[in-house]
Amino acid sequence: MTLRHAPLSPGEDHDALTGEVQTALAVLADIETRFAIDRERLDRWAGPDAVKAHLVSDLHRRREAERGPVMRRLSDLQASLRRAMSARSPLSIH
Repeated sequence: MTLRHAPLSPGEDHDALTGEVQTALAVLADIETRFAIDRERLDRWAGPDAVKAHLVSDLHRRREAERGPVMRRLSDLQASLRRAMSARSPLSIH
């Protein structure tokens, strides 16, 4: 799955935004699942503790590097959904 990184247009459809949120959450779930699997493999590995610690550190760095853009995109989508919802509703949502 890939995330769209283009800016959202002001009148973008609520359903399209919801679909984008679902895609971003699926990408995030993939990242977390891959991290958990890799971490479990390392936990079972009988290698030297120093090497294991280094590999765990690398896993955490990779996970954070992959999560960053997805989390920023989710934040942008959340703001867009709020704008779309407040534009549809006579009541302001904060």
